[in-house]
Amino acid sequence: MRAAECLRILGLSATASRREIKRAYRRLALEYHPDMRQGDDEAKRRFVELSRAYQTLMRAGRAGAGNRETGICACCGQLAEVFHNPDGRALCERCILKPGGRRFLPLPPIVVVKCVVGVVLNLVAAGCLTAALLRHSPILAAAACVAGFLALASLALTCLSIRYCVQPTERTMYRRLALRQTGMGSR
Repeated sequence: MRAAECLRILGLSATASRREIKRAYRRLALEYHPDMRQGDDEAKRRFVELSRAYQTLMRAGRAGAGNRETGICACCGQLAEVFHNPDGRALCERCILKPGGRRFLPLPPIVVVKCVVGVVLNLVAAGCLTAALLRHSPILAAAACVAGFLALASLALTCLSIRYCVQPTERTMYRRLALRQTGMGSR
């Protein structure tokens, strides 16, 4: 649910305080509670709607009180605690971890393969280093250094590909959208 919709359901203005939100919810909950209006399906539906709106606003308030960022999720449009994914979009915890959501999670298969290459190279480096220590072989020690360097390079390239997996046009579009939402885009 969007914040504006939650406030509309509770009959409040955009500047409502936490105390006003609680007061409005309690008043409306008493009015539409299913125990007060037994058999009235419309009252039951309205009570559920009131409860969801109240929970959304309180969850956002708790996140704000804990110095966590709250805002509107760019994917589902709900007011929630938000996290920024690599392309700069603010997403709630459900959307940032949603399988099949954005390119950030789950990672593209090619990035997973790159990660496996780095791990295998690290294992080779560890094996070469162990053998070099047991046999006192400078050639195996050099091979361990080379494998370790290649593993670091592979993991660095993997990190860069994760960071830049969003197309430049999408990145520009999201930046413009963020500027418009903060009011800075009207230059």
